[in-house]
Amino acid sequence: MKFEPHLPQLPSLGELLEHPRVKGVVTRINRSTLAHRAAGFLDELRSSLVERAGKVEIPPVGQIAERLARRLLGEPISAGPIINATGVVVGHPELVPPLADAAVHAMAQVASDYHGSGAQLNAACLGLLCELSGADAALVASSFDAAMALLAANKGQACSVDAAPLAGLINPLQHGFESFDTVNDRLEAGAHVVIADGAGLLGGPSCGIMVGKPAFVEAAAQHSLAPLVTASSTMLAALHATLSVYKNERESVPYAIPVWQLLSAPPANWKQRAERLAPLIAAIAGMTSAVPCEVQSAWRAGGGDHSQTASWAIDVRPSKIEANTLAQRLEHQPTSVKATVVEGAVRLDLRGVFPRWDQQLVEAIEKALSAD
Repeated sequence: MKFEPHLPQLPSLGELLEHPRVKGVVTRINRSTLAHRAAGFLDELRSSLVERAGKVEIPPVGQIAERLARRLLGEPISAGPIINATGVVVGHPELVPPLADAAVHAMAQVASDYHGSGAQLNAACLGLLCELSGADAALVASSFDAAMALLAANKGQACSVDAAPLAGLINPLQHGFESFDTVNDRLEAGAHVVIADGAGLLGGPSCGIMVGKPAFVEAAAQHSLAPLVTASSTMLAALHATLSVYKNERESVPYAIPVWQLLSAPPANWKQRAERLAPLIAAIAGMTSAVPCEVQSAWRAGGGDHSQTASWAIDVRPSKIEANTLAQRLEHQPTSVKATVVEGAVRLDLRGVFPRWDQQLVEAIEKALSAD
């Protein structure tokens, strides 16, 4: 390895392999795969930093560990991860929110060997849903639409249904966003049945969750269509792990559930990151300006003006191509970036961007402009 004296020394591969984020991955892959995927990681990282010396700081060990962990897991055959710079944290029609580490681990444990249909997991999930929501009965289906279809198929029953895909167990009002009633609130308001999506403010896997009065929920569960839309055992494992955080570690939700990590972040953090990243982006060849700015943007889909709240963004203006062209190129990068175009600038809203993606965000812009 060639060392550059003007760069701080990177952590060793041995140190990274002992990092908690990487350790969990190492236990899931064999030694030959580990050696193959780890080969050259630090050399490539150092080369990338040398090319940008003076423009970027050495990333924290946690960010480096995250990059190594993703590399060890291998590149997905389908589309890779997406940097969500839209500002919309939940409900975006094209983006599925990330799962908690506990949920990912639970899915891996179930999926890594032979496993049953999930009857015990299903019963455990239903018990937790009833306990946490205050409902008398619950059902988990493979999707929100499937849960809605099951209820609609039971004709002739007068039922007050609250279809609230984003509803979870915490009201975002306590984190400075507009009030959005929880599942509990909606049941207390008189709904016979509430149907939500697990990938909404609950922060779990995308699935259909139905809670409410036994007469209606049990009728849906016994419908002839129900076996066709049963949640998979891996989905149930992720849901159970997510619900367990709410039950056993309620105070840890803002740190353990990714959706709530983003929504509970102090605005001062977004501002600091915007002001740090903007000069790095502005220094990229082919860039006219990159300006940090406080903006009003929607934090959830479907809320219109009601969901507009303060955030911090970077308005990026390329010099040789249109903003729309840059936005399209960013979407087609290996690490795709989803952003919006506002008044001739690509707006990178940091509300939905995890800090670990900051460096990759800059690199994606650099690659998108180098294609010109």
